[in-house]
Amino acid sequence: MPSRLSLAAALRRAVALAVFVGALFVPRNAGAGERLDVQDWLARPGVRLVAVEFYATWCKPCMDAMPRWRALREKYGPRGLRVVVVNTQDPEGGCRALPFVPDESVCDLDGEVADSFRLQGKLPSAFLWSWQGNLLVAKGHIDDVERAVEDYFAAAPRVTVEATPEADPRVVDAIRERLADEGKVTVVADSADRVAIEGAKRAQLDARFDERLQCEIGKEVPPNSVLRVGRVTQSSSAFANASLYDLASGCLVASASSDAAGDPRSAARDLTGKLLAKLRRAGGPQWPVVRALERPAPRPTPVAPPRSSWHTPAGVVAVSVGVVSMGVGGAAAFFAKRGGDDIKSAYGNCLTGGWCAPQDEIDDARVLSDVANYALFGGAALTTLGVVFFATEPSTADPAALRVSFGPRQLRLEGSF
Repeated sequence: MPSRLSLAAALRRAVALAVFVGALFVPRNAGAGERLDVQDWLARPGVRLVAVEFYATWCKPCMDAMPRWRALREKYGPRGLRVVVVNTQDPEGGCRALPFVPDESVCDLDGEVADSFRLQGKLPSAFLWSWQGNLLVAKGHIDDVERAVEDYFAAAPRVTVEATPEADPRVVDAIRERLADEGKVTVVADSADRVAIEGAKRAQLDARFDERLQCEIGKEVPPNSVLRVGRVTQSSSAFANASLYDLASGCLVASASSDAAGDPRSAARDLTGKLLAKLRRAGGPQWPVVRALERPAPRPTPVAPPRSSWHTPAGVVAVSVGVVSMGVGGAAAFFAKRGGDDIKSAYGNCLTGGWCAPQDEIDDARVLSDVANYALFGGAALTTLGVVFFATEPSTADPAALRVSFGPRQLRLEGSF
């Protein structure tokens, strides 16, 4: 019969197992404020490439690519590829576990990490960096990353370490071990690689290097390189130095030196660290930028109107017709008043039994009065419309004068209104 102690231990194991399994399926806290440090990943030993994939569970292309990400990591993970996934702006997904285990999972439900990568809402978006900090893929997809990873490892830098006659063999051996431990480059060891390196050296005139010929800064380490380790004595001090040369061009990629008076392993660690630091991009990893076409169009700068401009004659015609109509209306009103006086006089005579005006004259006077009213009000309306046209049409910037000249179909206006 099991004891109470064994039962308690079994119960604790069951609870721990339940908590662990539940953690895989329970959504994580969206307010965790997680961050992604690409530079830290690139600096880790054994890391040559870092891929970052932004995804959401509602994004079908994102989820369709997950089996390919798993296969890519399984194939190239042992050679130095690391895969980081970022679940962004996906409250329904809740940053649950994926069908495979990436090297790191970042929960970015508030979108802060995505904003720092300038995604601008594009999902899926994949990025790929080399350990030197060069951005090989930006805002791509799994296809782009697969090709870039294959190309990188096809031309992976191979370095053979050579010692000059004055070099300390212990320092040279320690440098080989240190480079192998860092895992940033392949240290040539087997016979096949050595044959390839020797062939490249012979093609470069027996590896006659010129320290004055500098390679381009920021480029990837060349596929075939030679690290020449020597020893320099100045006064009573001894220094170990290492210079990395590109076999294809003979140029100097990077060089470093360290105090060689103490422990050889300490000198090798210091020298290797300096050399790798010089091979990394200055200022940290290359970062994605917003392309010119992705930027919002700038607002147009207000331009002052020209000193003179051509205006359409609509406003001038309206004002002219309105003025003429007001003149006609005024004349008609004058005659209408006289006719009305005549009508009043005739009407008064008729009432007193005197002479009465003929009916046709009375009708003509009434028509004339109506025409006068229509002409007067119509002219006023047209004049107002013309003023509105003038106010809404482009004006000139010179308020000093107003000069008017006529063209074939337009009116030339200079001045200010």
